[in-house]
Amino acid sequence: MSEYQHYEFHVVGRRLSGKARTQVGALSSHITINSSSAWVDYHWGDFKHDPMKVLEKYFDVFVYDCNWGTQQIAFRWDAGSVDFKELKRFAVDEMITVSKKKDSIFLHAAFNENIQDYLFDGEDEDGGIRFAAFTDFIGEVQTQDSVCGDATTSDYHILNSKIPDEAVATIRLCDDCVKIRESIHGEKFVDMPTGRSGEMQN
Repeated sequence: MSEYQHYEFHVVGRRLSGKARTQVGALSSHITINSSSAWVDYHWGDFKHDPMKVLEKYFDVFVYDCNWGTQQIAFRWDAGSVDFKELKRFAVDEMITVSKKKDSIFLHAAFNENIQDYLFDGEDEDGGIRFAAFTDFIGEVQTQDSVCGDATTSDYHILNSKIPDEAVATIRLCDDCVKIRESIHGEKFVDMPTGRSGEMQN
């Protein structure tokens, strides 16, 4: 049986610069990259770079998966945007580590058992790991009370074909967060009070 390894990186709430995309694209001849993410699969061979260094320099979220059952996920925050001491409470021996390096804070979790069925929220239409839950986590642990800060927010119904008909999924977001989630994750929202679509008009 051939080996399979999947490396995936994402930014949250921002775009990769053209220079960063060029540099990331040069890391592997197999890598696929766009303005907010990069991913590469290997059936033979391996990624020749330290993914944590790639995360530190360019991205905010990193996930690794392979067919022998090892999974990793790591998050990066700008120092000062999260409470380092509070975040260290999540550390569990060598399984979940919290560290600080230069201007970044990292939480890195590595699992040797195959827990993909409940750790990962399925796969997107392109076969990649669905990142919505992980990118939302980035904001949830920010020092601020809300990802949206002082921005005006609205309540939305979440339109998703995977949500059961009898369920009502709602969320409170500012206009910028709606744009980010629609453009990056392809999510769709309907404003609850007015029925207005979550898609912002230019």
